[in-house]
Amino acid sequence: MTELGQFAGEVSAPPIQPIQPPAKPGRGWMAMLGVIAALFVVLTLATTAVVALGGKTSGQAVNADTPQGAVQSWATAMEAGNYVTADTYLSTRLKSSGTTSSGITSGQRVTDVIVSNPQVGGDAVSVSVAIHATQGDGSLTLISNFLLQMIRENGGWKIDILVYIYPAL
Repeated sequence: MTELGQFAGEVSAPPIQPIQPPAKPGRGWMAMLGVIAALFVVLTLATTAVVALGGKTSGQAVNADTPQGAVQSWATAMEAGNYVTADTYLSTRLKSSGTTSSGITSGQRVTDVIVSNPQVGGDAVSVSVAIHATQGDGSLTLISNFLLQMIRENGGWKIDILVYIYPAL
């Protein structure tokens, strides 16, 4: 017994070390993959929108007696900076609210207007447009999307409601 007692007093157990779980792979690459996937989706949607809108149509010959023709004529005047002519395509109600074509772009120079095909629902006609405008020296192009509600007024189609949709990327 003496031998065991001496032995037991001299031996100590090593400290218990916690078991480390295996290292997880970094999550940075997953975030980067998510960003790339999001960019892909945005670019796909933008490309689809351009195809659906039919590309730039404001420079083509149009029938001004149609909603799309009136919007294209308005867009052509906007691109030329001829806001007096552009205002002739605004309804009396819209103009009486203080809306002007030059005010829509906040004084920026319009470089392009992309007009979609009209969506007709009974007496209501809506047309989507994307207005490309530059600020200052032209180094920054902004794209603003609008939904235009059209009405018949004085024998022609007029823009009666402008709904700002969202800033495009």
